[in-house]
Amino acid sequence: MELVEYLGKTVRVTFIDGQILSGKIVDYTSSADNDDEGEYLTIRPQSGKLKGKPIVFYKGDFNQIVIK
Repeated sequence: MELVEYLGKTVRVTFIDGQILSGKIVDYTSSADNDDEGEYLTIRPQSGKLKGKPIVFYKGDFNQIVIK
């Protein structure tokens, strides 16, 4: 699945460091819009210390995204 297809979906993301965040994907930025630094998503976690804060992550930062 392409990253843009997660926009607006509630997901569970498992990062390469083992951290897990669940929340809604609220933004997508393409590689072209990011001066070719790579595409990324922004999630707003639903719980925990980061609840409600926008967290940006790049395609290489995670192992898995599961739509809830």
